[in-house]
Amino acid sequence: MFVAVVPSLFAMQTHNEAPRHLPITHRRQGWNPPRTAPAPVVDMPRSILGLTIAASLGLAACTSGTSTPPSSPTVDDQAAAMEAGGDAPASAMGAAPMVAAANVAPAPNGIELPADYQEWQVLAVSHRKDNDSLRVILGNDVAMSAARDGNINPWPRGTVLAKMVWKDTDSEDWPDATVPGEFVHAEFMFKDADAYPQTGGWGFARWLGTEQKPFGDDASFAQQCWDCHEPVDESDYVYTRPALMPR
Repeated sequence: MFVAVVPSLFAMQTHNEAPRHLPITHRRQGWNPPRTAPAPVVDMPRSILGLTIAASLGLAACTSGTSTPPSSPTVDDQAAAMEAGGDAPASAMGAAPMVAAANVAPAPNGIELPADYQEWQVLAVSHRKDNDSLRVILGNDVAMSAARDGNINPWPRGTVLAKMVWKDTDSEDWPDATVPGEFVHAEFMFKDADAYPQTGGWGFARWLGTEQKPFGDDASFAQQCWDCHEPVDESDYVYTRPALMPR
């Protein structure tokens, strides 16, 4: 059974209260870190600030089998975009229309940043050693339902995967630990075979930094994403494996 996993590395901050600092969850025998200045709050887009860990990572929703409303565009939205000659967004059968994040420009291929992605559940975590980055992979309702059912190869239409990326940074409080540093980007995969036949049925988009600036000069940027994901065709072009948890 696949359920969400909540990484202990991350802390959230509300707009109107003091920072909630990263807890020290492990202590080496015979060594206690000095109680100096508090650790910095994790760097992330402002749209995520103000959410508690349970709310933003969907722990309660995932473990109880309930979750927030799905966020993917409708088939009508897709058809209208294709008729207009643009790149169609991903769609979900029976899902609510995707609401775009306010004050954030769409990607050059027309895909819009989902407004509620920070409320999605955690699907997995990963660490890339080649570029020293820590990643949290989130999934919309379609993705999380598919993961719980083991229906991920292929992922169903309407799946949206979001990957939040931070620079891997040495902890000031624990010499053997690393923590999230600078927020690098949030990148997305939207599953819709009809809308994206040239890229394995996936639409790609990325927004850079806490300002969430769209990545790419034009729609051809998606080819870079596809070149990276095409080799893993045996897993529906997705590197992420849902984290396995005890029942």
